[in-house]
Amino acid sequence: MKIEDLTNTEAFLSIQESIYGNDGWINYPERRGRIETAAEDGGEGSFHAEIIQDWRDALALLSVIDPDYPEDGGDLTEEEHATLEKEIDDCEAWHEANGSLWEQVG
Repeated sequence: MKIEDLTNTEAFLSIQESIYGNDGWINYPERRGRIETAAEDGGEGSFHAEIIQDWRDALALLSVIDPDYPEDGGDLTEEEHATLEKEIDDCEAWHEANGSLWEQVG
């Protein structure tokens, strides 16, 4: 699994709904304001760091093992989790090194 696959999971889509949906102004008022303003010019508005955190949050949701149903495990294998975590860490490190971590996406 890669980040592109992660962004198509129910976990990631539910996080996006909490940001871009009707509750976005309640949950993320500053970010939602930037998104609305950027959208007027065709931009996205979120900072790279915020998108990266969305990936981390989705990864955490997919990796949860319910203690009441341990036989279900998480949705990811340990190897898939580690691979995704490294890809996210590498992306964050690249943006940090290039000074774009706290710049708006497109």
